[in-house]
Amino acid sequence: MAEQNEAIHVQWTPPPSDTREDVFVKILFVHLVNRAIQRRTITYAELASLIGLPPSGNHMASTLGRYLGRILEWCSNTGHPHLTSLVVKGEGSPQGGIPGKGFWALLNLQNTTTKERRLLTKTYQDAVFNYYGQV
Repeated sequence: MAEQNEAIHVQWTPPPSDTREDVFVKILFVHLVNRAIQRRTITYAELASLIGLPPSGNHMASTLGRYLGRILEWCSNTGHPHLTSLVVKGEGSPQGGIPGKGFWALLNLQNTTTKERRLLTKTYQDAVFNYYGQV
């Protein structure tokens, strides 16, 4: 038995079937569900910082886009609302407050206007908030 002053160190190692990417996708999924329960959105930069990615740039965009794409695919395949609609561009952007182009491309809505995207974003986010608000 450990002494009271002695620190106990435990290191979690993911099962061999989980890749590093799988672990990060699960972390992001859980965080997005928590945000949905709180009825809050999150910016790409804030979400990137949770898993140690830079707040902007090509590496962040491609990596986070791939992870969020997996979550959106799961949502679509299981009939869950679009949880990744909670991830939005920062308010300093002309398209601040709405998801980025990868989100719209995955939904085959890349030709929609910013105005249409704002309306769709509200619809998707309301569905997410209502669904996860019942948890």
